[in-house]
Amino acid sequence: MKTLNDFDKPYRDSIATTYDQLEKAYIDISSNYVFDLTKTEITESILERLKMYYLTQGKIKSFLDKRYLAAASDFFVESTLFFLRLYFQSHGGQLQAHSEKQIRKTKNAIRPDISIWRQDEVIAIIECKTQLGWNRRVNQKEKS
Repeated sequence: MKTLNDFDKPYRDSIATTYDQLEKAYIDISSNYVFDLTKTEITESILERLKMYYLTQGKIKSFLDKRYLAAASDFFVESTLFFLRLYFQSHGGQLQAHSEKQIRKTKNAIRPDISIWRQDEVIAIIECKTQLGWNRRVNQKEKS
């Protein structure tokens, strides 16, 4: 007789597959793609990832009758970091992208969503926002 864990295993396996596919995409892109910053392909790829994330989360929200979607902020940071690292690698790796790395080694130091480093020096900070255009009045009415 099948246990609850047996029934649930395919779903757990599909979650694990996400990492495998991320790693495969990284290897495929690093081996076969030439970045061209005159095009908008990186932005388009990030937007397609976010679109799929939101579509999937919308289905889960509806299926489970949840009130809110799962936050996309971490997924957005991961997607941006993914492409930045690939781009920097393709240009010799002199720059490194890190997520939530302390800028200084002091208590309460800032940890930006993404920081760009050249050796031990931070040269850029990126804060990733997913609530652009959020209308507080509309959302306040929904909560009432």
